[in-house]
Amino acid sequence: MRRRALEAAGVLTAPLSTAVGEALSVYYSIRLKYSTEARDGREYVLWRTLERTEQKQLKQAMRTAKRLQRFVARQVARIHA
Repeated sequence: MRRRALEAAGVLTAPLSTAVGEALSVYYSIRLKYSTEARDGREYVLWRTLERTEQKQLKQAMRTAKRLQRFVARQVARIHA
């Protein structure tokens, strides 16, 4: 995976890489679990259909995604500086 390659190259820190892997796992498991419930051509999962623990896990995954986004933005800014 790219995430592991970036970690091995020293670009991505180990804690952030682990958190990203966990976030992706949460995303994929929720997406798989609720994919059969999507109706009307919807390509998303309704928040209210998630169990409370899934809501908490998804919130944490989104925070991790935001951390990764800020990390990438800083790296790109450093390259273009």
